[in-house]
Formats: sequence, C-alpha cells, structure tokens
Amino acid sequence: MKNLGLKKLFKTKYDIYFSLILLFYIVTVSFLFKYYMYQINNDGIVYINISRQILEGHFYESISDYWGPLISWLMLPFLYFLKSPLMGLYSAKLTSIVIGLVTLFGIRRLSYRFEMEEWLRTLIILTTVPVITYFVMSFITPDLLMVCVLTYYLAAVYDPNYSKTVLNGIFCGFLGALAYFTKSYGFTFFIASFLIFNLIHYLTEMDKTAVIKNLAAGLLVFLLISSVWICFISYKDGKITYGSSGDFNYALVGPNSMGFAEYSEGLHNPDQVNTNYLPKEWSPFSSWANFQHQLNLIWKGAQKTGTILNYFSILSFLIIIIYILLLIVPPRNVSKIDLVYPLITMFILTAGYIIVVVEERYIWLIYLLLILMGGYLLNKLFNLDLFNSLKWNYLLKLVCVVGFICLMTLMPVNYLIGNLNTGKDSYALANTLNGYGVHGNVATNDKLTEMNYLQYYMGTDLYGQSQRNISSKNLQNDLNLLGINYYFVWGNSNQNSYMGSYTQVANLTSYNLVIYKIN
Repeated sequence: MKNLGLKKLFKTKYDIYFSLILLFYIVTVSFLFKYYMYQINNDGIVYINISRQILEGHFYESISDYWGPLISWLMLPFLYFLKSPLMGLYSAKLTSIVIGLVTLFGIRRLSYRFEMEEWLRTLIILTTVPVITYFVMSFITPDLLMVCVLTYYLAAVYDPNYSKTVLNGIFCGFLGALAYFTKSYGFTFFIASFLIFNLIHYLTEMDKTAVIKNLAAGLLVFLLISSVWICFISYKDGKITYGSSGDFNYALVGPNSMGFAEYSEGLHNPDQVNTNYLPKEWSPFSSWANFQHQLNLIWKGAQKTGTILNYFSILSFLIIIIYILLLIVPPRNVSKIDLVYPLITMFILTAGYIIVVVEERYIWLIYLLLILMGGYLLNKLFNLDLFNSLKWNYLLKLVCVVGFICLMTLMPVNYLIGNLNTGKDSYALANTLNGYGVHGNVATNDKLTEMNYLQYYMGTDLYGQSQRNISSKNLQNDLNLLGINYYFVWGNSNQNSYMGSYTQVANLTSYNLVIYKIN
C-alpha cells in the first residue's frame, strides 16, 4: 500500500469507507440511469435550450433575468458532443449525476460540524446516498446544484475556526456568488444568512476584528462576482435588477392572478404574450384584503412546508423539536451554539419561500440537514451513561441506527422504485407522431405540459392551448390566422365536432388523442 501511495490518499479506514460510499452512489445512479433517462420537465427543457443557444454562439440571447445560468453552463461539455433532443436529456442527467457526486464530498465536509463518532458519521453519509440519488433522478433542476453549493458554504460558515483566516470569508463569498448564479434566490439567502452567521460569530468569539474582516471580505467577493451577471441582465432588461423570478412568482400568487398566462390566454404566437393575462404586481400593504391574502399565503406555505417535511420522514419534526429543547434547557452556554446554525439555516431557507410559494425541491437542503442533525442526536444518545449501562446497548445502537436509516430513506427509495421509466411515454408518443409526419406549427386543446415535451422532441412550434369555452368559429379563425399545421384534441372534448372540415391524421386511442391537419 505504501508503494502505491495509498496511505496519502486514505489517511484512515474511514477514508476507504467514504470511497466505498462514492462507489455505491456511482453504481446506483449508473443502474438507475436507463430507467430515468427519459425524465423530462419544463424547467429542464429551458436550461437545455439555454445551453444550446450558447453553443450556437448566441450568448446574448441566452441571458435571462429569470433563469439562473450556472446549471446551463455546466451542461455545455456534455451537450457539445450529445446533439439530439434525447441526448440533451442524457446531458442534463449526467450533469446532475456529477453534481450529486460533488455534493457527497460537501456533505462529508459539513458532517464535521455535527459532533459524532466516525463509524456513525460514515453511516450517516451513507444514508444521504438514496436522498441524493432521488434529487438527481427526479428533476432536471438547479435546486440540486443549489444544495451542492450550500453544503460547502455551510461547512465553512459553521466552522468554529471560521474567523481564524480571512480565506474562509472569501470562500463563503465565492460560494454565495455561485448560489446566486444558480438561482436568484441565492442572492437574498446568502446575504441574510451570511450576516446572521457572522453576527453569531461576532457575539461568541474573542477576536471580533477577525470576524468583521471575514464579513467584509466575503461580501466584497460576493458582490464583485455577482455584479458581473447583474450587469448582463440589467443591460438586457434596461433596468437594474438581480433577477425577476421572485417578482414574477410573487405576482403569480397575487389575489387577482389567473395563473400562468399560457393556460388562459388561448392560442398565440410563441414569440408573443398577451400582457392582459400576465400576473400583475401587487402589495400586501395596499389594502386590508391584500394583507389578509398575504397572511393566507404564509399560513398555506407553512402548512405545505410541514407536510413536505413529514412526507420526507416522520422523524423530521421530532429531530427539530429535540434540537430546540437541547438549545433552551439549562445550562445555556456558548458550547450550544452549534445547535443554532442548522435551525437558523432552515428558518432562513423556508422564510423566503413561505411568503410566496413552497415547492418540495426548494427545501431539499433541509432533508440533508435533518439527517446530519439526526446523526448528532444519535451520538448524544449513545454517549449517555444511562444508555451505556444497559446490558444490550450494542444491539440497541444497531436497532436505532438501522431504524433511523430506514425512516430517512423510505421516501426517496419508494419514489425511485415507483417512478421507473418516467417520461418514456412522451418519447414514445413523439416517435409515433413523427411517423405520421406531424411537423411545423401545432396547437392543442389541453395538456400543455405534455405538448411542451412533444415540442422538445419533435422540433415543432407550439402555439399554445385554446381557451376552454372557445366557439367553433373563433377556434377555426385562430387556427387559420396563426397558420397552424396540426391541432391536437385530447380527451372526450366537444372540439372534435368542430373539426369536421379538417383531415383526421391520427386517432391514438391509447393516448385518448385525435390529431387534425389544418393547413
């Protein structure tokens, strides 16, 4: 081993165990890849298309104040070689797999901010593998990349030796900028969390000057790097902005919002949007009704967050409650400060989303924090004199650890087993439609999301979804005015009776779909 130089690579046996965990992850995702290679979602299509724009030399057109650029940039090496639509999905999934692998290194680093014995730490890291695999396979999304970046950021800012060198502050600032390049929410999350965590360090450490230096250095690096992208999107928008996703989503949940415009505006040119259907800006302070609406959003957001955490594991709230109890029961001293960090992280992460809208993937980071917090609590339990005095304490340790692992991995494992070949039907339907010669401009009466997937595979131009109660005359006028080549009628719609003057191209009963040739 010495001759092979492995002692430098594996300093302890736990380094070898971690390598085996990485191997387990690689084998797992490699096995599941063939079952999830068709997985597709609307956001994923956008990020793939942004990457393709860059590869085609249209960098300016790829700049968006809504979509973070980093995930698209990371896809570029794969998309450069993998050209077809299906290969685009492969590229996105391969990118996610690599991000998941890097995340495991971050989790190990972060785990050292939670006190536990090395054998237990190894099992806790192993517990995160099914969770990370679930993140990788379930969506094409920057939220996995956000989790990856934030694990390294939290590992640095939770460090009790954080103030020992200004490099920690600089590193945090760099990671904060990466979080912003991932999602615009990273901008506000980093500023809020970095200020609060530095305040904690300032109040609990002796060298307060060093903490201030780290804070200043971190913010400076963060703003310098972030300003590059802010300049790009501000120049393109003609106004100063760090992103529009927050404003748009806030307008989307407004009291008078009709939801996404594409579901209500009817058939339209894909390059044009009827502004009458766009969500309107609103303020919770402009009227009492609006304020009540905001309170209702917060209440619903809090309920949904609780539901998501309980869905992840029935241990979620027990872990949080025990953490809070350990924090508040005497004695209260600086040694308990490590308990504060994950609780504050959870609060900041969810607070920004609760006032607007909460989606499960937005709070994936909390899943990992809960696993690490659970490992810390198990370690506390195993070190109690009362526990060690029990006759079968080793057996009890085994039962506790195995039970914990099962309860923390049950949801992701069930998902991965229950959603094999997700998206394959869309790919098969697209191939079938290509056989019928469907091309050009298409429109639909329903299933706009499915139509987006078909458009991605087939290279058609989607002109939207007709309004629910549109008359036969208005529908035919829209179809002819927009130059629609094929119209899709899903389900038992009365619109089939409108299509008597058009040629029926396909009647796919297995999909409950009829397609008509218009022009």
